[in-house]
Amino acid sequence: MKLKKDVLDTVLYNLCESIRTIATLINPVMNDTARKIYAQLGIVDENLTTWESIKSFGLIGENTKVHKGQSLFPRLEVEKEVEELNELFSEKGR
Repeated sequence: MKLKKDVLDTVLYNLCESIRTIATLINPVMNDTARKIYAQLGIVDENLTTWESIKSFGLIGENTKVHKGQSLFPRLEVEKEVEELNELFSEKGR
């Protein structure tokens, strides 16, 4: 059972590191979202949010706590969105 926990811990750590990298890459165009991601990942060290930092994998501290936050990219209700777009375009055609 311990082996499964170790594997899960490794997978989750790698996921967090990948998300940290993505947050750094989107930072120039989605600054607020990147900051929220860093906060949810428990990253307070500014050195982990730089372009230089993404050259190295495994910089998040071992005992860093992830914080649950609001959804950063809420799910779209496709039918509602299509309906609103149809209404918008039908009004422009008049």
